[in-house]
Amino acid sequence: MDTSRTDATGAPGDPGRTAGPSPGLSPAGPRTNGPPVGTTQRRNAPPVEFPIEMKINITPAMNAALALYCRRRKFKPAVIARVALMEFLERYVPQYREE
Repeated sequence: MDTSRTDATGAPGDPGRTAGPSPGLSPAGPRTNGPPVGTTQRRNAPPVEFPIEMKINITPAMNAALALYCRRRKFKPAVIARVALMEFLERYVPQYREE
């Protein structure tokens, strides 16, 4: 017996009955599961004091010494690198001035 969805009107519990879509629901379709990767931002994020990012390569010995210093001073490596760079620029670059 070939019945379409619109023709099926069997009694409730009838194995030959097919259910139609529920009224008021939007049809199922592809949807996103959140924003694309890499675009998440914190809401109400504070303004960034240092907007430029710099990455450096260091030796394993430098890394070990930096880790030891960070533990003693309770600073992040980026803070120590920033202070060292600021001191270097103040000493050797006359045009540099801290804003």
